Amino acid sequence: MSLQIAVAHTGQRLDADPVAFGSVDALKHWIARATDIAPELQILLTPAGKHVKLQALLTEKNIFVYSRELSNGSQRTIPSTPLPDVFTPEEPPKFLANNTDMQSWKSLFQARRDWAFSILEKSHTMSLTASEQFSEQATIERGTQVAVGNHDLHIRGLEQKFQAAKEWFDGVEREASDNLKRLDGDFGQLGSIPAKLEFARFLAKELRSTQAAQTSRKASPGRVASLQDFLDVEAVKKATSTSKRVRDSFGKRMAGMNTQLEKIGADYNELLGVVGQSQSRSLVDDSEEPLRLLARSKWLQRKSSRTTNMSWASPAIQSRLPRYQRWLCCTRATFCQPLASIASR
Repeated sequence: MSLQIAVAHTGQRLDADPVAFGSVDALKHWIARATDIAPELQILLTPAGKHVKLQALLTEKNIFVYSRELSNGSQRTIPSTPLPDVFTPEEPPKFLANNTDMQSWKSLFQARRDWAFSILEKSHTMSLTASEQFSEQATIERGTQVAVGNHDLHIRGLEQKFQAAKEWFDGVEREASDNLKRLDGDFGQLGSIPAKLEFARFLAKELRSTQAAQTSRKASPGRVASLQDFLDVEAVKKATSTSKRVRDSFGKRMAGMNTQLEKIGADYNELLGVVGQSQSRSLVDDSEEPLRLLARSKWLQRKSSRTTNMSWASPAIQSRLPRYQRWLCCTRATFCQPLASIASR
């Protein structure tokens, strides 16, 4: 099965044998020798907008090649093909040596037949050139659609990842909010539960707060302590404020990501609109126009050639030629001479 390599920015198409390439890098080096795109600057996509892998060489019929240099906003410009000059056909032969001589008429019609053949040959050449240009244009437009569709896949992937991250953050935020509410309630309850400060020395070192040790040393014999005295109140307040600050910061980042994703979607829709507007004309009708014009030219040429051959080959016309010549002379004498005399007055 033949593999066609389409250069997206020029419309050039290359025929390749997929079996001859043992890796994607081998294909890139082959493309580099046929085009001016270095292997490290090539982006290979399938018609579905996916990056080319080795197994795709045996399953895909078309592969589109893009230049990373052009997609990165390089200042390099693609040389444009100059427009051809407007085709202006030569005037058909008009010279008639003797309008009463049949051979003169035959020579004139033969010259016009040759002129028609010449115009037809030039029309055929122009038709082939126009068809090639339309084929390249179709390749460029198809390559543009593939590249644009490739972004659609990435945008949908980003939307799915953002939705998953948002659901996770919403769950974490609800859980943290519930924990802080319970922490405030539990901390308030600890203040209502009496306790002896001497119990602090039985706690593990990591659970002993500096505040509890200081309170134990300074406490008066009659003071009633609570379980709050065993906790570091400042650490609890700091943890609460830190949790709120982290949640607010993460929420702002999520909102910023959502704004960026919406902007990406809007820009992408605008890009689709621009691409659709540039390809609004029917390329099928345009590409068939050279063939229709060439067919019309062939029909006119055949009609002219058939009329000429039939006219001079007919025996009836050949036999009636003397009578036609005499009739023409009588007509001249009857009409032309009186008109000339009237004009001279």
